[in-house]
Amino acid sequence: MTATVALLLPGRVAVAEPGLAGANDWTCTPSASHPRPVVLVHGSGSDIYRAFPVLAVLLRAEGYCVFARNIGGVPAWYDPSKIVWGTADIRRSGDELRSFVDEVRARTGSTQVDIVGHSSGGTVARQYLKNGGAGAVRSLVLVSSANNGTTFAGLRGLYPDLASLGMREDQIAGQVFGAAGTQMQVGSTLLADLDAGGQTIAGVRYTAIATRDDEVATPPETAFLAAADNVRNVWVQDGCPTNRVAHGSMLIDPRALHLVLAALDPDYGRTHTPPCAS
Repeated sequence: MTATVALLLPGRVAVAEPGLAGANDWTCTPSASHPRPVVLVHGSGSDIYRAFPVLAVLLRAEGYCVFARNIGGVPAWYDPSKIVWGTADIRRSGDELRSFVDEVRARTGSTQVDIVGHSSGGTVARQYLKNGGAGAVRSLVLVSSANNGTTFAGLRGLYPDLASLGMREDQIAGQVFGAAGTQMQVGSTLLADLDAGGQTIAGVRYTAIATRDDEVATPPETAFLAAADNVRNVWVQDGCPTNRVAHGSMLIDPRALHLVLAALDPDYGRTHTPPCAS
């Protein structure tokens, strides 16, 4: 039987939601080899089921305690009874992530967690860190997150129906990804606030993983953070130029997943050979 969890949507009634395999086992006790729970944060217009069906199971099989929750929900414009996750103001989503991390820490007895954020989920995590969460996080792994803002250069190709209406990339981003889409664009006030005083915070270990084939976080270099002692920027194609992977496939691509595991546990990277697609 599929487990369910109850969610209370802002201003709405609690709804039942199926569980994500590999995640949210509240009886899980972090081990000596993996002492920090891993919190997964999905991107805009996505949810934990579409984003993490592979990664959650993989992490659990490696012995991690894994937790994930849908955040940033907004009623769909075309049907207010439906919720589109990850499209709310990123500041609000950061507050929701704070509450969830606090719950994970309290229930597992862990002082710190590690976070893996995909796409705008990485920006939500940076928002949380910037606003008081840094002490609760040891490692932040950013997967195709537009840390320097994106031009959304590939959206017209991804959404040809909207492009046919004459909508520009920024307009499509707002239509599809809501407030978060607007905040992820180059030059946004939110990104300027996040970068004030530096993109990273001392004491947190950052890994930014990017693909040269990204059509959403564009140009692809936008996924990289400013160089610092606690930052590692890595292309999926480093050492394997034939490994072609688009934005939406980063969480199922074997090489990208290997990089996530190696970012969380450097010993994994030293003892496992990264796969290379040709």
